[in-house]
Amino acid sequence: MGTIDTWLIARLTNLKSFMTDSSNASRTMLMDIEKLQWSDKMLSEFQIEKRWLADISKSSSALFGTIEPGIGIDSLASVPITGVLGDQ
Repeated sequence: MGTIDTWLIARLTNLKSFMTDSSNASRTMLMDIEKLQWSDKMLSEFQIEKRWLADISKSSSALFGTIEPGIGIDSLASVPITGVLGDQ
């Protein structure tokens, strides 16, 4: 389970990274915006396991992974993914 950025990061890293940033995670209504982590209360309400969700980076400019070779865009292999934004 994840947002579009989670899916893109997972695909670009050949499933080595399963992450999102806090701006995208907050749009799910499942994140505690004060703690910048998944809300145990909301996950319980919707019967969602925390392990099903992407790790949340508190920064939009963290290292989210590296583009892996063999995914169809070898010209970008080894390029770090260091920025994730949603609706900015």
